[in-house]
Amino acid sequence: MNHAASKFLLPLGILSTFSLVADDDDYSRNNQFGILAEAVFLKRTKGQNETLAVDSSLVDPDVAGSGKVLDSDSLISRFSYEPGFRVGLSYIYDRKSSFESNFMLINEWKSQKTAAGDGTLYFPFRETYYTNDYVDADVATAKYSSRLYSTEYNYWRGITPRYENYFGFSFIVGLRYIDLREHFNLAYTKTVDEMLQTSNYKIGTKNRMIGAQAGADLQWNATKTLSWDFFLKLGGFFNLGEQSTSLRDNNNTTTIRKFQTNATAASSMLEGGLSLSYQILDCINIHTGFELLFLGGLALAPDQIDKNTAAAETSRLKFKGDPLFYGFYVGVVGSF
Repeated sequence: MNHAASKFLLPLGILSTFSLVADDDDYSRNNQFGILAEAVFLKRTKGQNETLAVDSSLVDPDVAGSGKVLDSDSLISRFSYEPGFRVGLSYIYDRKSSFESNFMLINEWKSQKTAAGDGTLYFPFRETYYTNDYVDADVATAKYSSRLYSTEYNYWRGITPRYENYFGFSFIVGLRYIDLREHFNLAYTKTVDEMLQTSNYKIGTKNRMIGAQAGADLQWNATKTLSWDFFLKLGGFFNLGEQSTSLRDNNNTTTIRKFQTNATAASSMLEGGLSLSYQILDCINIHTGFELLFLGGLALAPDQIDKNTAAAETSRLKFKGDPLFYGFYVGVVGSF
């Protein structure tokens, strides 16, 4: 079985062995506990574009940005839908009140792209000859990876009971933790004295977001067994950010930059989705849906790239990323 097929089968296997509750849980109102498993498939987009390689032979002095042959947007565009899972537990206190907790983990997004030249590639530092290996290079290769997981604890309060009326409306309040970790690696290779040598510019970032969220869910019970749900949540977070950077030169024998820095910033979240569920039995429900997750004010790895050559300006942690995640999920709920 090839890798592409196996990674999509992984969460389906987890689906049969784990349990979870999602934002649109569906379990019989006659039962107090619900457990649910979902297979989730998300794609990651958006980021601040950074130039990673310029070909001097293609530069036109009269055209801004000409000669660019490699940038961070081209790496993000290569991120595919990645599989994951969401698991959790819920407790129905009464017809209008319930509690839930869940955990979601998505497989790592990875991409790579290479640009080639004939001793004409360079990295656009403010001073071109700030380094040796990042100018007059033959090959530039960039690698980028990103991983997301989240856990949340929510209280649902129904204005009208869910699964009973034609329409049900509920408010949601809760606490949430979101973790996004990224790694970026830019390698430049050039020929020196008829020998190839390679140097790397590596950046790693961590975003640990802790905060509160609030939202609402609108449910349409088309029949006794078929329901539609639309939910929307907003959140505010303290983002405990971290960056580690390593910039080496001369075949990685010279260290130009090597540091780790931490900072805290305010971050935001917007999440929404639409789902369709079907009650097979009183205790078994299946559902599928689409969801979207937007995060604002994050420290993304490519955003930490620093073209300045002044040492005092290179260690700042920049919270300017706004990644967007979207995709679909399928799940099953058991209640007792």
